[in-house]
Amino acid sequence: MLLDESPVGLARVGGFGRAPVLLLPAAACHQGREHDHQGDSSGAECDHDRHPRASDGPYYDPAAPREHRMIQTLKRRLIDQIGDSPTFVSEGSRLTGDLETSGPLVMCGTVRGDGRVAGALRMSATAEWQGEIHAQAAVIAGKISGKLVVEDKLEVGATAVLHADIVARRIAVAKGAIIDGAVTVTSGEPVVEFEEKRAAR
Repeated sequence: MLLDESPVGLARVGGFGRAPVLLLPAAACHQGREHDHQGDSSGAECDHDRHPRASDGPYYDPAAPREHRMIQTLKRRLIDQIGDSPTFVSEGSRLTGDLETSGPLVMCGTVRGDGRVAGALRMSATAEWQGEIHAQAAVIAGKISGKLVVEDKLEVGATAVLHADIVARRIAVAKGAIIDGAVTVTSGEPVVEFEEKRAAR
């Protein structure tokens, strides 16, 4: 299957302007497996019983298109960064004040204040954060108001609403996400737009 790699503008996403975007397929979700397998990385639903961890699925398929393998590899690396023992803020929790962690953070609640995450940040669709956030990597499916700075890769899910300026080394945005703010990609790579499998159903 041939992929259209022509640069396009994200008219629905504020702050992108005419930033080049590559239309690539999203990595397949591995659902319904044993508890030690990872589900959808977008964090659309908060799971209180288990934390995200790397899937044992076939992330490298020589027969798959190069762009497809690239997305799968990036997702695997990001999930590996989140790790098995993150700090967990459950749904319904409300925190006021600055938040700093020594490792990964899984957010399903609400935070008002600045944050520094010494690892990967994952925000579910129920999560809300108002403030300036710094993280090594991030998967965002919730709402952010303020500023988001990510050292490595940022993945924005279809349910995400970001009224924030964004700085990241690499950025992938799902169709349906809303971004209202300036977007800076420090690597100079184009923003990748993809379609989440769950959102497409």
